[in-house]
Amino acid sequence: MTSTLWNQKFSVPTYNLVGGDIARFAVLADSHQNYADLKSTLRHINNSGAQFAIHTGDFTNFGSGDEYELFMEYIKDLKIPLYVVPGNHDLTTHGRKIYQTAFGPENRSIITDFGKLIFWNNNRLETKIVDYSFLSSEMTSADNTKPVFLFHHQDPFNNLPFTPADNALYTSILQIHPQVIVIHGHLHRFSKQTVSGIPIFQISRTEGDNWGLVEVDNSNIRIYYCREKNCSLESTL
Repeated sequence: MTSTLWNQKFSVPTYNLVGGDIARFAVLADSHQNYADLKSTLRHINNSGAQFAIHTGDFTNFGSGDEYELFMEYIKDLKIPLYVVPGNHDLTTHGRKIYQTAFGPENRSIITDFGKLIFWNNNRLETKIVDYSFLSSEMTSADNTKPVFLFHHQDPFNNLPFTPADNALYTSILQIHPQVIVIHGHLHRFSKQTVSGIPIFQISRTEGDNWGLVEVDNSNIRIYYCREKNCSLESTL
């Protein structure tokens, strides 16, 4: 696969929240084995008013080059910028090298008018080492007056790859910042948990045209769980 560095092309619009703008973005996850539903989900996102989108990983089954190319053909249908986070399936076999060629660095952050977006590879079983120093640095340097949105693939409290020490470290790093919101995929269902005051939202797999929508205005943050074109308010923060 030739280098495309898709994520390097990702851009977030400018917003004036004080002036009444609303930042609106879509989140989707775990589209592997569901290309037909991915296609229709992208159509719903195009019609949702979202200004950009984030895929939290597992867009392939085996991390093969053919699967990467197929996924990238599908996401060309999206009319808004898209950032792709690696999932555990995407890093198997030669997937890690392919991801870096196709999308760029596994860990990255972007400062926006409404807060900081952090994209983090936490797939320990495939990468062996999770870069907690990156996460700590990004949390420490974030503006305390604006939210931080952390996107990664795996459930951070999954007992298979993560130990109690990992859980404690993860929680302590996130508690550096007073306004952290975590969004991830992996377990193929919608859910929410709150750990030490940290709201953690899980986005369902795309099967059945499932996706999420986040809105940020000058007053609050709203998280919606969506199926096809219908979105239900899950939380207001």
